[in-house]
Amino acid sequence: MINLEKSVINLEKSIQKAGIDLEKRKCNVVFCIDNSGSMYELYRNKIVQKVTERIFPVAMKFDDDQRLEFYTFDHEYKKYPDVTINNLDNYIDNNRIKDSGGTEYANPMRQILIEKSNDLLPTMVIFITDGDSSDKIETEKLIIEASKYPIFFKFIGIGGARFDFLEKLDDLDGRYVDNANFIKINNIDSVSDEELYDMILVEFDDWYKIKTKSSQYQETSISDGSEVRKPKRKKIFGLF
Repeated sequence: MINLEKSVINLEKSIQKAGIDLEKRKCNVVFCIDNSGSMYELYRNKIVQKVTERIFPVAMKFDDDQRLEFYTFDHEYKKYPDVTINNLDNYIDNNRIKDSGGTEYANPMRQILIEKSNDLLPTMVIFITDGDSSDKIETEKLIIEASKYPIFFKFIGIGGARFDFLEKLDDLDGRYVDNANFIKINNIDSVSDEELYDMILVEFDDWYKIKTKSSQYQETSISDGSEVRKPKRKKIFGLF
């Protein structure tokens, strides 16, 4: 396993550099990673395990419970047990997570929206993929819908592929707030901790500060019919 203490120290440097006040920036942290067939080498060579270990410090610092929610996706999605300090070591193999299938972003995004839209805490979603999505229209709809709620998507494209669609999501029109940022990393295993954490935190603090003038939303539904209800309570995160 990586030197977790060292990674936490490197993350703290990035947090300080970004001017983030952790006491005022607590959030859920969700890690959503591609397990389509093209990710085979990254799973076989334990790179996905290593990336999970490097992402975990983000949950250690931003989530009060120090838990990293974990999803994989191909043409479907699956949610696994939360990553904790107790199960981090060999997490991928222990949960028998392997590559398979195509690439569709919308399925895990829809589930995250359903689960987190009414949460009292904001949510940071770290979303890693090595390829384009085959459900672009649905994904665009979900990003627009998610922009009404305190959910921020950090899209990370890894490998040598073009990521025109993720670049489009970064600048997508029609959103209530700018709720997404895209970065590209050719070889994620060669990027230093500080570089990785610096990139993950880009735009997060700006997004967190956003306040809107709208006081409420109408009850809406996602394309599969799942309802996302506006919570009838005091303002949350300045968005309601």
